[in-house]
Amino acid sequence: MDIYYTSVVALTCLALLVLCILIHDNEKILKTDKLIFYETYGVVILASVAEWVSMDLNGAADWTRSIHILSKCCDYIFSPLAAFFFAKQISRSRKAEKAIFYLMMANIALEIISGFTGWIYYVDDKNYYHHGSFYILYVLTYVIAIAYVVVEFERYGTKFRNQNKSSLFAIVLLSSSGVILQEVVSSQIKVCYLTLTFGSILLYVHYLEFELQKNNEEIQKQEKLLENDVLTDLYSRYAYERYMQLNGAEPCDGFSVMVIDVNGLKNVNDTYGHPAGDELICGAAKCIFDVYHDCGRSFRVGGDEFIVLTKIDEKEFLVKKNQLLENCSKWKGNLVENLSFSCGIASYSSYSKLNLKKLVAMADKNMYIEKKNYYKNNEKR
Repeated sequence: MDIYYTSVVALTCLALLVLCILIHDNEKILKTDKLIFYETYGVVILASVAEWVSMDLNGAADWTRSIHILSKCCDYIFSPLAAFFFAKQISRSRKAEKAIFYLMMANIALEIISGFTGWIYYVDDKNYYHHGSFYILYVLTYVIAIAYVVVEFERYGTKFRNQNKSSLFAIVLLSSSGVILQEVVSSQIKVCYLTLTFGSILLYVHYLEFELQKNNEEIQKQEKLLENDVLTDLYSRYAYERYMQLNGAEPCDGFSVMVIDVNGLKNVNDTYGHPAGDELICGAAKCIFDVYHDCGRSFRVGGDEFIVLTKIDEKEFLVKKNQLLENCSKWKGNLVENLSFSCGIASYSSYSKLNLKKLVAMADKNMYIEKKNYYKNNEKR
């Protein structure tokens, strides 16, 4: 037996066992997915060992002939079965999987029968292995199994971006090349299970990459949901805090800020109920959005408190403020008759030495001055 070939088989089995350990230790993989990985690697190991035993027994003592036949039977059973399980890792078509499963069962029955009849393979009196008269049936089974792998990878690849698809089909090409070299070009080129092992490792890496990609997309979806205020559809407090975390310490170059607080919300809630208060908040949000959506970001940062961040000059900002107050005066609700704001503004042109965070604090201070005057003039809180 070639020591090089024996070493390759040994390393192939060890690599797959290490891969099993990695999968076992990965708590993010579902148990059902882990089982499919284990099945695949187990079949590849069994097929690799069966092939190695049958090669080692070629021309061996006569008493090993029955072992030789058994090992060759296992080789011909597990080889196409390895391709089946390889595709099963990513299979999404249950009908196709069922059809290939029946084909694998038929091949198992045929290989067992061939151990007695020599239809697919036989071992001669000198204990050497040969192809049988119907060896073509085994080849066709293998070709169908490989085609199944290609089709399933094509379906699986539709879930990925183009660059992901390229790497996915590179894995298929690598895995198939070893099978083609050994089963079609020459049976002496024993690289089938080596390339299947490479493919298994790379497919696992691709699986992890895909799971990471899915997790990132899910996080992005969750962040997008968090960034939108559910009641008003403006940016949320989460979005505001995240924006300020990234930009709050920066100089307020070009920024104008408005802090807005709805007047009389508590009184509306106490008098007409919270649905009326929600209507008032939504009305305020619509007035703000209509004026500032094309020139800045509008955030709802509290129950009735809003912040607008824009990069327009103070003169234009005051024009926008007047438009906002005009919209406010025209607003009519179903549960609430009118709407009013207290607004505080602060612009870079007036506070150029402040950073953005301090500019917002200044606008907030100016808003509370206006609110105090509003309640003083209306004699209510």
